Amino acid sequence: MAKNLLSTNGKIYQILRYTQKYTGTDNVYLAHGGFWLTLQKLASFLSILSAIAFANLLSKEVYGTYQYVLSIAAILAIPTLQSMKAAITQAVARGYEGSLYPAFWTKIKWSLIGSLASLGMAAFYFFRSNPTLGYAFLVVALLLPLLNPFSLYASYLEGKKSFKLLSIYAIASTVISIAAIILIVYLTKNVPLIIFGDFAIQIAVSAFFFRIVTKKFPPNKARDEKTIPFGTRVSFIKIIPTIARELDQVLIWHFLGPAQVAIYAFAQKIPNQISDNLSVLNQIAFPKMSALSKEELRQKLPKKVLRLYAFVIPLTILYLLLIPFVFHTFFPRYQDTILYAQAFSFFIFLFPLSFVGQTFDAKMQEKNIFLTSVFSPLIRITLLIILTPIFGLWGVVLTRLINSVATNTLGVFLFLKK
Repeated sequence: MAKNLLSTNGKIYQILRYTQKYTGTDNVYLAHGGFWLTLQKLASFLSILSAIAFANLLSKEVYGTYQYVLSIAAILAIPTLQSMKAAITQAVARGYEGSLYPAFWTKIKWSLIGSLASLGMAAFYFFRSNPTLGYAFLVVALLLPLLNPFSLYASYLEGKKSFKLLSIYAIASTVISIAAIILIVYLTKNVPLIIFGDFAIQIAVSAFFFRIVTKKFPPNKARDEKTIPFGTRVSFIKIIPTIARELDQVLIWHFLGPAQVAIYAFAQKIPNQISDNLSVLNQIAFPKMSALSKEELRQKLPKKVLRLYAFVIPLTILYLLLIPFVFHTFFPRYQDTILYAQAFSFFIFLFPLSFVGQTFDAKMQEKNIFLTSVFSPLIRITLLIILTPIFGLWGVVLTRLINSVATNTLGVFLFLKK
């Protein structure tokens, strides 16, 4: 469909080519890839259905506990080498498809460390007479090694610029996962069972599409020996950011209780979803960035970021106006979340600057990755520890704002520095 619409004889193609002199962007490439990836991201809005189910079928305490386990699981997943995804996309974009399977087995091997740590967490909570969390972390220990490796199929397709298939598979995965989690939440309010169902369906769906993709597009034998070490090093460089990203819900759990974790999670949900949908632009841009020189990126990117703000500013205003209606209609139990949700509008406003930090991964600039991955999270962790006990949830919101501004300021400085 997208291919027909963008044929070289079509009016849409001619319009896109003509407007390139105003946008400074390859609009045909953007539209061709963006058509499918936008469908994928729009489909992810279906996750609002699972959010509605969580909000109306589970108590704040149960949902807060579920979110707490997910936050700890994300920290335990650090050894699964999350940055290997970007390394594979970058390698495949340059023709080194043979790096896929070594990356897959490397992720499984390292993930066993997280499983052992999760067993330790389970033992701790059983000792503290908390069987809910004890069994929950037993589930995490069992499924963690398989939770992330199969998802490399998406990075593989992204590197091959096969956005159509990537989007079709992602949409199918989203629909299946959402339907499954809604059914699970309807059938049980037991946190360990919800965690098991959530993780198991993610693994099954990812494994299914990994198999399809590698059969349809068998990787060639070409390997870049730098890919696996690069993905490993960057993953460990990002240990502190990962901990910082999840620490807010952990601290809220310990200082304020599970109900406040639930409020905080719902406050972020919609702005995170909007930012995630906007990230389709990052996905499309990454292979292009990998192919450009540092000098070309420094020359072209600032203009594109400024042009993007012409869209993002009105979107941010519209979000602020509509969010009260959304919560009154779909999340009536969470009326006390509205002000927090509006405060998180800065996620949307600062989105265009995400392209600056993305250049560091695209050009494998490990020094800049290290600086942004350590400096900013240390600020976040420090402020969280200081402000959360004093100001509660507003302390966390203020911390997130300061952290975002600091991260983007540092990224712009490093990007412009010659």
